[in-house]
Amino acid sequence: MFGIINVLKKYALKMLYVVNSSLEVFLVNKNQMGYVRSVKFVLNTIRLLPLVVLCISTYGSVSANPPEKVASVSNHSGSEELSGSEEIFLATLKGDTEEVERLLTGHFISVDVNYTFEQGTTPLMVASAKGFTDIVELLLDRYYKFLFLVRTEKADVNLQDDTGKTALMYASMYGHLDIVSLLLDQDEIDVNIQDDMGLTALMYATLEYTTSENRLKETVRMLLNHKNINTQLRNIDGNTIFDFDMDYSIELLELLNKYLEDKVTNTSRIAKFAE
Repeated sequence: MFGIINVLKKYALKMLYVVNSSLEVFLVNKNQMGYVRSVKFVLNTIRLLPLVVLCISTYGSVSANPPEKVASVSNHSGSEELSGSEEIFLATLKGDTEEVERLLTGHFISVDVNYTFEQGTTPLMVASAKGFTDIVELLLDRYYKFLFLVRTEKADVNLQDDTGKTALMYASMYGHLDIVSLLLDQDEIDVNIQDDMGLTALMYATLEYTTSENRLKETVRMLLNHKNINTQLRNIDGNTIFDFDMDYSIELLELLNKYLEDKVTNTSRIAKFAE
């Protein structure tokens, strides 16, 4: 939040300085010196605007991470006032897209989209696990707030909860294809993050968590097509994705075997070309 405050001060003061200088030059050039003193007074008064905005934003930042808040936001009874960060988490749990959008775009609502709650979960992780595609899209965007002086940060796709899981892992294990696609489109996405068990998003996609085999297969296909995917990572048992028991899905086995064959073929071609 301190970064937002610094940006706020920087751009607000710069904007007012430009307005002040431009008007003074204009008046001098027009030989309207009699108005210069009064205009300066008005402009100096206007300069207080950034301080007002700063106070509002600082107040929001203080309430964004209060240590005395109840740990379980999901069990909130409504008797205690929530911060903007807690409100967006609760709205995400409910799948309330309109409320999430209101909180993200409201000019004087301080929201930290990466603020972690119980078990280290973030709104993006919750939306990815529950399949709320519209909310994921909102969280992955940036917004101008505080009188358009500040542009917010989008949700961090690589954050891990207390068990090491990411939003991509949750979307992959439940086969939410649209969300997997949105996450993979983020330039900063790390598809090879491993959780506390050494499992990756690709490994989770091969487990029998998803509601249909077709969605499971398509999720695996999408992950395999990512340019940075690493299929040789091992979990804490020392197994790679190719060591997993996938007898429940012949199509999935065929998909992984074809990927491995294509990779071996491409490696051989590169080696021959290098000779």
